[in-house]
Amino acid sequence: MIKTTCEICEIELKISPSRDRRNRHHTCSKQCMGKLSSMLNSRKIAKPCSQCKKIVYYKKSAVKDKLHFFCSRSCQTLLQKQLYKGRGNPRSLNMSSEDYFFYTRTKELERRARIKKLPFDLDYKDLLELYRAQRGTCHYSQIPLPIKNKGPIEINSLSVDRVDSSKGYTKDNVVLCSHAINMFKSRYSLTDIKTLLQGMYRTMSTTIEIKLKKQHPSAVLPRYMRVGDAGMDLTAVSKTYETTESGRQLIVYDTGISVEIPPGYVGLLFPRSSICKTALTLSNSVGVIDSGFRSTILFKFAIDGGTRPTSHGAYQAGDRVGQLLIIPYPQVVVTEVFDELSETERGQGGFGSTGN
Repeated sequence: MIKTTCEICEIELKISPSRDRRNRHHTCSKQCMGKLSSMLNSRKIAKPCSQCKKIVYYKKSAVKDKLHFFCSRSCQTLLQKQLYKGRGNPRSLNMSSEDYFFYTRTKELERRARIKKLPFDLDYKDLLELYRAQRGTCHYSQIPLPIKNKGPIEINSLSVDRVDSSKGYTKDNVVLCSHAINMFKSRYSLTDIKTLLQGMYRTMSTTIEIKLKKQHPSAVLPRYMRVGDAGMDLTAVSKTYETTESGRQLIVYDTGISVEIPPGYVGLLFPRSSICKTALTLSNSVGVIDSGFRSTILFKFAIDGGTRPTSHGAYQAGDRVGQLLIIPYPQVVVTEVFDELSETERGQGGFGSTGN
């Protein structure tokens, strides 16, 4: 017989040489055999307890992020008392809330660097100094980064970013930025992020909503004919003739549309480029629709030569007769001065003073 020990309870037992040749593992009972089978078939990883050295089994995902392992709450408490005793305990250092915030961030970065096997030479005072140098704002977007020791992660939560992702957490390779930008930057380049944000800004800053009402059942809603067009084309639903007091002949096109333009914006009425094929000229050059205007939009064209043109020399009902351009405008405050205005190179030069 051969002497050996049970792999579970470590009890000494005797087995035959043939059993030793057949089996790599030996147990003293069916109960120990079941425990051993469960351990061998499990995907968990065996780790010794950091306090009493007892073997503890963890999932691979848990082992990847853990530094210390415990078999019980009592072992965890004993080890924490040792680790957080004296200067190892941030509360014993009489830290302010700001210091404690960057202390915890530094410890988290140190753990992350250890897992990724990256260089690390930061102290919480380095991050605090960097925060003050950036005036508490994001390095990339300049939005404020609030200091919060508790609460959920928000879009502007403070995050530490490595400028060069191939390098470690060193003083010359980290900046403070918002959590959202750091998440974007982990997958995309800074150029891609800038392109995305610029496109979103253009869309959000240039898109407005206007209210529109049809005053005629045949009215056609204004629309952009092509992507990138500045003006929306307006269609006429009727055509009438009008004579001014000075005897000027006009053709009036009714679009059957009234609009409500929001404050801070103005609507401008322009003729279409196809007007060059007609004998018409927009009588007021450019029509202005203020935000308080609610009447139907009309286009009044003067007839060249003062006579009514033939059918091929003017627009007909159902044709696109003009375009509407909506743009923002500033509210100008006029200030009267009693001294001279600032000097310029042109000075008081009049028409044509800048040359041909």
